[in-house]
Amino acid sequence: MVSNTSAPDEESAVDLTALRNRVVPITLAHERSQQVRTVSEPLSGVVPMVRPGWSLGFTGTGGWTLAMMFLADMVGESTAGSATVAGRWSACVGLEELGLVAAHEFGVPMNRLLMVESPPAERWAVVVAALVEAVDVICLNPARPVRAREARRLQARAREQETVLFHLDGGRNWPTAMDISLVARQQWSGLGQGHGYLRERRLLIESSGRRAPGAGQYLELKIDQRSAHRPYQSIQQKNQHQSLQKGAG
Repeated sequence: MVSNTSAPDEESAVDLTALRNRVVPITLAHERSQQVRTVSEPLSGVVPMVRPGWSLGFTGTGGWTLAMMFLADMVGESTAGSATVAGRWSACVGLEELGLVAAHEFGVPMNRLLMVESPPAERWAVVVAALVEAVDVICLNPARPVRAREARRLQARAREQETVLFHLDGGRNWPTAMDISLVARQQWSGLGQGHGYLRERRLLIESSGRRAPGAGQYLELKIDQRSAHRPYQSIQQKNQHQSLQKGAG
């Protein structure tokens, strides 16, 4: 509260400025409208763009890994050259088992990532709603099914604030459909029968959903986290229908 005692006008102006700076969101909604748009290659092979307010579901043995790739692409330093991109924030709710080292290696900026432990069930929606007001992308892993009324309110608020929601349980505990659903199956190579070393990791990715670019988009990535810039590269990209036709032949 700003005091109205007989202080100089200059001091009052300073107090009001300080108060405004304290209550202003980290990123204003109108400032975000140009931030989350196109997805960089090779991830654009399955999701060319993510509009503010969308919900993405990630499942499969490589679902969390793929989510960190998309998160880094949206909030990382290298997504674009503008200064506003460097100010994007993200948050994770209920992801205590998330590998932060791996997320950092994929390019997720740790200095702009909020980690929130699983809130009590009765406070879960309140916590997420507060984060929607402040950050650009929220990764969710609810321990219990979210009530339909709460989900509708949160999704509407996310669209209003242009915040993207990542559901790392694939949306299993969310009562409404995802805009885009991504399934990532992880494969390792290098081990023999009781011998050898893990030499290579691949992700086989399929996308679907009402906002997906097409039916059965398919992408295969090779992951090498020793790379200093982008620790994955595309091996092949195709439409799943074409892939099935080729296999049938």
